[in-house]
Amino acid sequence: MGKSVVMGGWWAGVIVGMIGCATGPAPVATPNDGDRMVAAVEAEKARCPGGECERACQDRGDGQACALAAELYTEGKYGHPFDAAIAFRHATRGCELGDGDACALLGQHHENGLGTPWAPALAITAYDKACNAGSGLGCLSLGLMYDRGHGVEVDRAKARSYLARAHTQLLAACQGSEPRRCAAAANALDRDEPAAKATRVALEERACDRGAVASCVDLVRDRIAHGGRPAAPAVKQIERLCAAGEATACSTVAARLAAQRAVSVAGRVLPAMIRACELGHREDCVLVATLYERGVGLARNDDLKRQYLTRACDRGSERGCLLLARDEFLRPGHEAQSAQLAQRACELGDRDGCTMAMRNKRDRNDPGAMAAAPLALDANRIAGDPNIVPDDATRRAMTLAHVSKLVGSFKLCLTDTGAVHILELLKSTGFAAYDAKIQRVIRTTWAYAPFWVDGRPMPVCTVITFIYDGR
Repeated sequence: MGKSVVMGGWWAGVIVGMIGCATGPAPVATPNDGDRMVAAVEAEKARCPGGECERACQDRGDGQACALAAELYTEGKYGHPFDAAIAFRHATRGCELGDGDACALLGQHHENGLGTPWAPALAITAYDKACNAGSGLGCLSLGLMYDRGHGVEVDRAKARSYLARAHTQLLAACQGSEPRRCAAAANALDRDEPAAKATRVALEERACDRGAVASCVDLVRDRIAHGGRPAAPAVKQIERLCAAGEATACSTVAARLAAQRAVSVAGRVLPAMIRACELGHREDCVLVATLYERGVGLARNDDLKRQYLTRACDRGSERGCLLLARDEFLRPGHEAQSAQLAQRACELGDRDGCTMAMRNKRDRNDPGAMAAAPLALDANRIAGDPNIVPDDATRRAMTLAHVSKLVGSFKLCLTDTGAVHILELLKSTGFAAYDAKIQRVIRTTWAYAPFWVDGRPMPVCTVITFIYDGR
């Protein structure tokens, strides 16, 4: 069963949904699995030795090499620095040469304003060119743009059409010469349907055997998450992948440790998150910042918090930009920086960022109400479960629509006594019944202690974001 998460809550609650729970016999890992997977990491590290892909791109006009070079600089992986401007240049060159994956990467730069100004129209053009060139990544990204309404009007029919093309193309690439596309093809399958599960595992096995590291990580995560009590060999494999330098493996290690909620492993969570962040996993940078803000298992440190949020924001994390904008807003004299960061979060697709960028920082309908970061307000909640999941009918509708993840944002204002005063939908999850359930549960079960400022209780407003992941 999936988890819903209110961003800004306690750190283990934020990431425990990445592991999930399962029943049944523990999986068995074969003795040579770990060696095979670590070999895949080493092979991927050696894909573009000594700048070979960059030279092939610029000097010999190799479009595929351009795409590989752009990918390495976009992700900042395997010894390559994160440099959005260099990545954009290589993606542009590769797309001009007709490489579909390079066009897909170029679209990501335009869609998210990485190394170039935010330009949704140019993103659509690049994605469409990628999709027509046979890149499932282009079709997938374009389908998601129309599905989320990111820079375009929501168009479910177009979204379904592009997503169907994406699945066909990704599966063909996976079964052909590009095993790295197996991960996306596998993730598009229903994780709870038995036949789909077998197909997904087969795709992951095929890709991992052929050196696709992402599929190696997914394969071990499946063993841990869906096979009952984690088998020691599977856990060792994911730890070896992390030690070898695979960011997603380190992120999984951190999530698994956090899910244990045990004092004995608390000291290992932060180092695993930091390693994942430094290896390029931007959402772990946000989680590290959250720990430094809350002082969970370590001393509070606002400078390090902002450092990690900046790192996440620079790499295209809308959540990192939004939290940094809120942090800057609470610092006297930093209103201009806050506005710029809120706009950046908005461009990355965060509705909360759009709201913050467009509105006055104080709620005009409630003069005197203060804006507060969700983390600060969450500490004052004295009743109510933040884990609000869709009902059975909504989950069935999600399956039919091939949707596994829902995101919704709500404006929440409290009176000076802590009572819920305003609850306004800012961004729908896409399912009206789930929107209504969230609002009903908040109004009927959530309660807060008063929010004190300078010795007196104050009315306060914030924006809360719910994420439900049914995978």
